[in-house]
Amino acid sequence: MNIHSTIAIKKSIFDRLNNLKTKLQSETKLNVLMLGFDSVSRNTWLRMLPSAHSYFKNDLQGIVLEGYNIVGDGTPQALLPILTGKTEEELPEARRGHQGATTVDSHPWIWKNFSRLGYVTQWGEDMAFIGTFNMRMMGFDKQPVDHYMRPFYLVTEKLHKFYKPYCLGSQPRHRIMFNYLKDFVNVYREHPKFSFLFHSEYSHDNSNTLQWMDQDLINLMKYMYENGHLNSTVLILMSDHGARFHDIRQTLQGKYEERMPYFAFRFPEWFAKKYHVEYENLKKNSKKLVTPFDIHATFEHILSIAQSNLKSESHITNTTGALTLPRGISILKDIPQNRSCYDAGIAPHWCACLPWKHNDINDIIVQKAAEKVVSLINSMTNAFRHKCRTLSIIRIVRAMTFTPSRDVVKFVGSSDKDGRYAKFDNSLKIPNNILQVTFHTSPGDAIYEATVVHDKTSGNFFVDNREISRTNTYGTSADCIESIAPHLRQYCYCTNI
Repeated sequence: MNIHSTIAIKKSIFDRLNNLKTKLQSETKLNVLMLGFDSVSRNTWLRMLPSAHSYFKNDLQGIVLEGYNIVGDGTPQALLPILTGKTEEELPEARRGHQGATTVDSHPWIWKNFSRLGYVTQWGEDMAFIGTFNMRMMGFDKQPVDHYMRPFYLVTEKLHKFYKPYCLGSQPRHRIMFNYLKDFVNVYREHPKFSFLFHSEYSHDNSNTLQWMDQDLINLMKYMYENGHLNSTVLILMSDHGARFHDIRQTLQGKYEERMPYFAFRFPEWFAKKYHVEYENLKKNSKKLVTPFDIHATFEHILSIAQSNLKSESHITNTTGALTLPRGISILKDIPQNRSCYDAGIAPHWCACLPWKHNDINDIIVQKAAEKVVSLINSMTNAFRHKCRTLSIIRIVRAMTFTPSRDVVKFVGSSDKDGRYAKFDNSLKIPNNILQVTFHTSPGDAIYEATVVHDKTSGNFFVDNREISRTNTYGTSADCIESIAPHLRQYCYCTNI
């Protein structure tokens, strides 16, 4: 028995689209079709989807963002900045078990902006039981987009046990999502579209299975191209972050790969001619530091094109002096070459650009830094001590210190009134050390990686819980708090084990 998903044709949607089409006349409305896969670094994408990558880059002339850097831990921290322009902390409280928590309906989702301009919208992700905005957040109360895939997955996931692995009836499950996108673009061929579909099943736990869809991804792109669906479409292939729990994450290579997921854009062929400056900026920015905040700014830029309100020249310039930059910059604008992680809103823990120096794991400073992290972890689970064990350090496996550029440290300002010449002072010292420590804890043999600030003057250590990563899977060891405090799963080892 096969179970199918399709685009239900609703008169109310077409009435709204046709009404807005009359009111909001526009010269150009670019469709946005974004297809994502969970936990795939840029290098993993090249390893597991080599043919699809080659077709996208060489045949479709797509552009890969080689300096794309995450800004937080996990899928919500990757997708919220893309879809809202804000971090989770900047948005209304939506975490389950927290006072005043509400659903995420009121968040400033970018698809609302597209909808107001006459776009039809689509959002869907598989693995609904751990949905990005539903597992530890309150989820949506009302259907957020015109076509929403969650109800389909909530029903069909209960039936998976009756079929072969990764199949639903005679169909591989990833093809069902691909076909949902095909139906969407066909039903709304004459209307502007915003779609974001996110597939997790093949790569969430083990990216090796991702290669199974290599040819099908090529077939999907060929279908879109050969049937004219890419003529007015920005096609985006992406991931949220690299592997977080796979074996490779325990290596230095895996550490960097987690921070640098695959993200790529393909604009229609005419765009490069009509918007030459913007397209040249995109090509240059593919080698620069880019973040999820920039993707959101790019969506806003595309909306400005849809409103025929495009400003071709960016006011942002690359200088050697002080420069105040917005956190998010459209990749169609000129992103400064010397943009830092600080400028881009990336904490040191997540910045792949920083130079790090290895430390002796037996150094007393390193040991105190690790102890500070474990103390914070235990304080977070303290309210659930009857359910979660107190953790202690078994061993420290890696320690590194951020070493800023000597020129950055020595720079104190400009030596002339015009700001053309730098002034340096060799006597200046660095007041803080930024350490990154990786260690195992007991019970449960969890592996944590955390960034700690050491104030060399006072001797105090400071750590932010947003800069603590668990780098191996916790499996069922936190089931005892899954429903009451899901945000603490990576820190809890249940007492009943």
